[in-house]
Amino acid sequence: MKGNGTEKLLWDHMRSPSGNPVSVSAVPSRVLTKLLVFLILVISVTYIIYTLKLVSTSSPCHQQGSFNSYHLSPSSSSRTSNITVAAVQARRNRTAQVVRLEENRKSPQATGLHQIVFGIAASARLWEQRKHYIKVWWRPDKMRGIVWLDKPVKTHKDEGLPPLKISDETSQFPYTNRQGHRSAIRISRIVSETLRLGMKNVRWFVMGDDDTVFIPENLVRVLSKYDHNQFYYIGSLSESHLQNIYFSYGMAYGGGGFAISYPLAKALDKMQDRCIQRYPGLYGSDDRMQACMAELGVPLTKELGFHQYDVYGNLFGLLAAHPVTPLVSLHHIDVVEPIFPNVTRVEALQRLMVPKKLDSAGLMQQSICYDKPKSWTVSVSWGFAVQIIRGVLSPREMEMPSRTFLNWYRRADYTAYAFNTRPVTRNPCQKPFVFYLSTARYDPATKQTVSEYLRHQVPHPACRWKMPDPAGVESVVVYKRPDPHLWDKSPRRNCCRILPSVKSESMVIDVGLPSKHSATACVTIIGSDDPLKTGSGVRMNQPISKFRPLDHSVDTGVPHSTSQPCIGDISHKQIREMLPMHGEMCMSGVKRGEKPPITQISSISQEHARLEKPQLLYSPIDRPSRRRIPSPFQMADPPSFFLSRLLFFSFLQLSIFLNFSSAFSPVDNYLVDCGSTAQTTVDNRHFIGDSSKSGEVYLSAGRTISLTDQNPSVGSSPLYHTARVFRKPSTYEFEIKQRGTHLVRLHFLPFSSSNYNLSDARFHVSVHEFLLLRDFGCHDNSPVLKEYFIWVDSSQLVISFIPSKEAPLAFVNAIEVISAPGDLIADTARLVNCEGVDNFDGLTKQAMETVYRVNVGGPKVTPFNDSFWRTWIPDDSFLRLSAASKSIYSSGRIKYQPGGASREVAPDSVYNTARVMGDANVSSPNFNITWDFPVSVGYKYLVRMHFCDIYSISLYLLYFDVYVNGHLAYKDLDLSSLTGMLASPYYADFVVDADASGVVTISIGPSSLSSPSTTNAILNGVEIMKMNNSAGSLDGDFSVGSVLQSWPRRKVGVLVPCVAAMSLLITAFLVMYRRMTELQDSVAWSPLPVDVQEGKLNGKR
Repeated sequence: MKGNGTEKLLWDHMRSPSGNPVSVSAVPSRVLTKLLVFLILVISVTYIIYTLKLVSTSSPCHQQGSFNSYHLSPSSSSRTSNITVAAVQARRNRTAQVVRLEENRKSPQATGLHQIVFGIAASARLWEQRKHYIKVWWRPDKMRGIVWLDKPVKTHKDEGLPPLKISDETSQFPYTNRQGHRSAIRISRIVSETLRLGMKNVRWFVMGDDDTVFIPENLVRVLSKYDHNQFYYIGSLSESHLQNIYFSYGMAYGGGGFAISYPLAKALDKMQDRCIQRYPGLYGSDDRMQACMAELGVPLTKELGFHQYDVYGNLFGLLAAHPVTPLVSLHHIDVVEPIFPNVTRVEALQRLMVPKKLDSAGLMQQSICYDKPKSWTVSVSWGFAVQIIRGVLSPREMEMPSRTFLNWYRRADYTAYAFNTRPVTRNPCQKPFVFYLSTARYDPATKQTVSEYLRHQVPHPACRWKMPDPAGVESVVVYKRPDPHLWDKSPRRNCCRILPSVKSESMVIDVGLPSKHSATACVTIIGSDDPLKTGSGVRMNQPISKFRPLDHSVDTGVPHSTSQPCIGDISHKQIREMLPMHGEMCMSGVKRGEKPPITQISSISQEHARLEKPQLLYSPIDRPSRRRIPSPFQMADPPSFFLSRLLFFSFLQLSIFLNFSSAFSPVDNYLVDCGSTAQTTVDNRHFIGDSSKSGEVYLSAGRTISLTDQNPSVGSSPLYHTARVFRKPSTYEFEIKQRGTHLVRLHFLPFSSSNYNLSDARFHVSVHEFLLLRDFGCHDNSPVLKEYFIWVDSSQLVISFIPSKEAPLAFVNAIEVISAPGDLIADTARLVNCEGVDNFDGLTKQAMETVYRVNVGGPKVTPFNDSFWRTWIPDDSFLRLSAASKSIYSSGRIKYQPGGASREVAPDSVYNTARVMGDANVSSPNFNITWDFPVSVGYKYLVRMHFCDIYSISLYLLYFDVYVNGHLAYKDLDLSSLTGMLASPYYADFVVDADASGVVTISIGPSSLSSPSTTNAILNGVEIMKMNNSAGSLDGDFSVGSVLQSWPRRKVGVLVPCVAAMSLLITAFLVMYRRMTELQDSVAWSPLPVDVQEGKLNGKR
């Protein structure tokens, strides 16, 4: 108890500041608790009400308006009032918007052409040229728009063009991109400037360039799919993958055109100038537009019908396989060639407008069908062109564009596109026969369009396939019913069928949509026993009974009473029956003798182009899924492992053997290191010393000297370390096993010794009756190589070295005598002179000296890289104007063909490089590429020009002319017709005289057959050889006989008689002198007997 009382007193003392106990009765505990609970409730209720009001007045993400719609005051009462008013206003706006949307749904009003406003970016410099593109598609009475220019231009009344305006000044905006132009800022503001004109009843703003061609009806169809009251940014990408990477895959390219809804245009106008200020380093106008769209949070809505066409060349591949979407626009009309051949760009576009007026929805839409009896594939791009191709190509492949064009960087690189493509076939039998639109009209009786397509007259290579030739078809007539509501349905490719025709030179085709409930393939085949047999296949939208013959009497061949529909049922069996099979198929996953399903049908390989019937092969786009093939060394089964190793090494050895056996191996191959006693190896070639004994090489010389250079130059070839020196005429004799043209190479390099200085040597060289060198001497300490082609029709080849009278000394370092391939030099060439071109026969019997051997467009080629051990030098020093050409290089395989150029004619290193026109794709190229080669006057020259088309993207695109000494030597040279494939070498021989200035000039230039986008010329290599003159000489007017007579020999005919006479005189003098001596001795002395012995003579004493 005591403790409890003490604790109570302490507690009371702590509660009172004065230390006195606090009275419990001062603040009733119950009242305090109630006040606290009431206060908590008030605060909670206030917080809940505030939270509910804040949530209810929050703006949705899609609500339009400024970010600063609400300005909060410091006082809580005004803040609550503002929030409440804003919430009510927002709720009213949303309600009104929902009501308008509901009204629009109940009474929809489709977008019309008058509700679209065009903003066209133009340049005053190009206006006179490009305004004609706008005239083609512009309709002044139904369309609204403005052409925005940078400067004023001359105008004419009633030109049928939109109004012209000058863009506002943009100098206040920074622009720092060094590769672009400031005009990009002006063009990016066209939408905002057009909006500020205040036009009424506008739903869409459409941006385009002055070289953009729109299909207005299809533009309306595309924009009608979208709610114009929402934010929409509609367009398409570039065809160039690299362009999309560099700029953005989320950017609409302005050249192809893009559309912006009216509300988005208003939002853009409010912030675009500030947005442009933030991006001074961007390149163009469309990437500035996309940057502003990104700030507004609006993505690109892609529509494939807008075409930027960042390509060069021929658009045929793209237009003939147009995607299943309405054609909206075409761009870069000035860059690509006209879409129809043999007309101007404007005329081609005007022709396209004819089918556009009849059926704009179906313009350029592709349909595919097959002709079974003839094994043809037919592709119709309605309103543009029809293709007939030998063989059966699957729809999957036909709907891919063929690469008839170059990418934006002028390269034939299929990886540079943002979509799938297929290569232009190199098989001459599968070159498509193209029929371009000629006329189109509407037949009110049948309610169909009737369009006629005429065959494009271009040369076609010979084909050995045993199937009908489409060259007999001159025209194609296509029937099609217009369908303005085509794109109101789900996208689907049109179907077509080939109808029987009375005239063999004409084909009749029906094009239309499959039936709504059909689920079978939209592919039709004609040629069964009953081609119009009713089945469960695809049904076309028009009975044949409603077809009528055309005005030019093209009949369908079907009685008008029939009511059978157009059937398109196709099965795997029918496709297999259509395939022109021959021999063994080369398909992965298909056993020998089996026939593939339709998914394995593809283009026929180039390697089978020479077969009489095609074989089916996988193309790159139809190959099966890749599987990793295990290495033979990774096999788990031991027997299989060793067997695989054995097969692997056997195959490797066989490949090596075939490679070595395929290399050139001459029958006669003499390599002589003159003056040497040992073997010398140079570039894997073994030279034998002429001091060694050889039964096939015989050196005939009385006095020759073997000389060795005691101080050879560093890095010099060992062939030049020794020499054979002659003081009198001497010969080398070679035994010849194969008669014909032989290559003779002579190596010279003077050096000095203690007794001889080879720089002082002067001599003549001859082979048989041909004089190769006269008074030849080497004065520079650099190697000299002389190369000749000599015809040998005997069992020996004799090379003679004859010292001259002035300096009786001759020498040679090395000799090569090699039998040339039989096809190296043809017997006939083209003789080119001022009188024209004629044949020159007997070329092989001429002696020729190689003057120039040039690798055009490429680096030096050493003997190590030439199968015939030649040296090719670059052409830079011979070009007359370097800017007129550019060098190209190909890493692909050169396709040598039997009967054509071989590697012995020229190596791969020559055919893999070339020189083409520097600026070929200009509107009217009128320049040539010219080379000048100094030569000696008084001789004829064989000029060999090497060609290999490593530049074109497909066959029959390259035509050019060849000139020699200013004379037309070859007109309209077509390498495709001569070789039948790309990257296949070809050479042409010309015989010419040097002009008075001592120069042989070679030129190549464009042909009149070239189209503007494919205008070019190509040259890979040049060889120039001097031919012997009438005296049989390659060095002057002296013959071999006259040179031999000049050798300073003693007069043997006079000396011998003189010596004999002197001998007789001396003999007579001696005889007479002896007789006189004998007479004098007979007076005083008696002669001793000659037979007296020495002993008898001594005994007499």
